[in-house]
Amino acid sequence: MSEGSRGGSPIARLLLLLSPLLSADSLAWGEQLRLSGYVKEFATIVDPTPLGQESVPTRANSLSRARLRLFGGEGAWSWELAVENILEASSHEDDNSPLNRIETLSTTSYRLLDESDHYIVSGLGTSQLRATLDRALLSYSADMGDLYIGRQPIAFGSARALNPTDVFVPFSYATIDKEERAGVDAVRARFPLGTLSEIDLGWVFGNGSAVRHSAGFLRTRLHLARTDVTPTLIFFRRHWLVGVDVARAVFGAGIWLEAAWVAPHRGQEYGRVSAGADYNLSATLFAWAEYHYSGAGQTRVGDYLRRFHPSAFTTGSVYLLGRHYLSPALIWQATPLTSATAQVLQNLEDRSWLAGARLEHSLGDDLYVEGGAFVGVGEDIDILRGMPRARSEFGIYPDTGFAAMRWYF
Repeated sequence: MSEGSRGGSPIARLLLLLSPLLSADSLAWGEQLRLSGYVKEFATIVDPTPLGQESVPTRANSLSRARLRLFGGEGAWSWELAVENILEASSHEDDNSPLNRIETLSTTSYRLLDESDHYIVSGLGTSQLRATLDRALLSYSADMGDLYIGRQPIAFGSARALNPTDVFVPFSYATIDKEERAGVDAVRARFPLGTLSEIDLGWVFGNGSAVRHSAGFLRTRLHLARTDVTPTLIFFRRHWLVGVDVARAVFGAGIWLEAAWVAPHRGQEYGRVSAGADYNLSATLFAWAEYHYSGAGQTRVGDYLRRFHPSAFTTGSVYLLGRHYLSPALIWQATPLTSATAQVLQNLEDRSWLAGARLEHSLGDDLYVEGGAFVGVGEDIDILRGMPRARSEFGIYPDTGFAAMRWYF
């Protein structure tokens, strides 16, 4: 019996709940009904780090994504639906490591039906076809504020490499496809306080709407002395986060400071900070650099796997093992149709680093090709008393090469 036959498809149940919105009359809201989407093809080659003297075979993965987006509205009301089919294949059946995936951290942490995103339509050997209802959003816009109800993207923070206040569905540094933020089930309201200032608050539902899986947030964006200041308070999975995000322009450069202090439901409190700047070096060359501090990490390599802040890594969206990091990047617009990016994330304590590079070219208005790689540099794993031991953070990362093609309609 297939997984989808047990009690009906989660996507089918969600569409049933949305059936009034999908009625003929609703779909005919004015003349604003629009259709868009994309098809993406990714291929990766992953060379894992050897375990001591034992070599690990190179792995090949592929992922195809087809996304259909339907949206429209009338007057102050608007709506959006987006469905995505994902076909994933691997050369090895046990290739489930997040480091080997085109996608990143869990996309089902904050959804009422936690199974809906990874509903398996069919699976055969090392291939799997998944379907996801990634957007199901109803919006109301008025002079007094905006209201958003349903599955929607929510992201916080102005930092470029690592965002301490972004705890719902963050991207990891080495995520290949960062175009679409996975939707979460939420009710969100935004109220203007004047020019460039607002109050932003909402509730994000977890599995079964249980408080232990859900989150709430309150943010106030203030524009003071040409500076955007955003105090943030988040309650997530019974943890508390108090943060601030500051951004402004100084002598033609953009600078930012994003910080968060987390008091977990259990365990020790910890802080995270990202600070950086970006600048246009020329008409075709753009650079940025960012420092990141993670109080949940360790200062000694031997303590990397001794997580003194376990909730930070399980439910706090922290994945880096050390404390001090530097991340510079350079983006070159070689021609109007071709761009190149080089970036590095370095652990300042064990001196390991993760280097990334990509080249993108436009074959037309809606067709793009790109290729690139992420390479971990540092001491790899050795075996001590029969157990693997990390000697650096990024030395244990696999080397990954990728190629992609994207078509939009």
